[in-house]
Amino acid sequence: MAAGDLLALPTQTRETCRLEPWDSRRGQPGWESLAVACWAARRMALGYRTVGHMLTLAGETGVGKTHLALAIAWEWVERFEREPWSILTNDELLKVLESGIRRHEGWEGWRVISDERNWRRPGWPKDHGVRFARVGELLDMLQKGYEDGLYYELLDECQNCRLLVLDDLGHQRETPWRLEIVDRIVDARYISGRWTVVTTNLPGDQLPPRIASRLRDRSTGFVAAIEAGDYRPLKSSNGRRPW
Repeated sequence: MAAGDLLALPTQTRETCRLEPWDSRRGQPGWESLAVACWAARRMALGYRTVGHMLTLAGETGVGKTHLALAIAWEWVERFEREPWSILTNDELLKVLESGIRRHEGWEGWRVISDERNWRRPGWPKDHGVRFARVGELLDMLQKGYEDGLYYELLDECQNCRLLVLDDLGHQRETPWRLEIVDRIVDARYISGRWTVVTTNLPGDQLPPRIASRLRDRSTGFVAAIEAGDYRPLKSSNGRRPW
């Protein structure tokens, strides 16, 4: 199985994890923090760097962090399905153009698509480049990858895909090797400017210092701390709590 398949979005969340249901939570305790998190998610879903290229959704279990992260991811997937564009930052564009000059390719088709200075060119990408991983399961797969030969392919996907969702950071068993791998992934995406969404239920001071420092860097990212209660019991079809 290819690394892209192992890091695919859970298909059952395509309909259930969207941005729209968050509007129905207006007026709940902690709505202000929910609204900020939703605003940041919408900006990233549109491909704007208003909140930088790294968004961290922090909060207790059940506040909707994974829901919001997957909603961003599905917006990216559907934008690629809806519009045959490759989305690049200014720096990525310059690299492509320089490479094209060396191969004597033309510059036709490039144009600005937002005030954030993102660029696009006609042509279907090979895939949407959106990947999702629960951090604990990802580290298990990487360890197993030494045996089945997928280690380097998985690590490359995590470091270089267009958008990566790292779910439940800090929940995994903390061994030096596992911490080093997470650090390598976060550091690579931090330096390269690749879009990243991280969810965690740990305060920043309980995360490894290097990782926390990168996620907190306001020049490259945004931390949305969600201070709300567990909304899962409220999702019952008849509006009553199941217990």
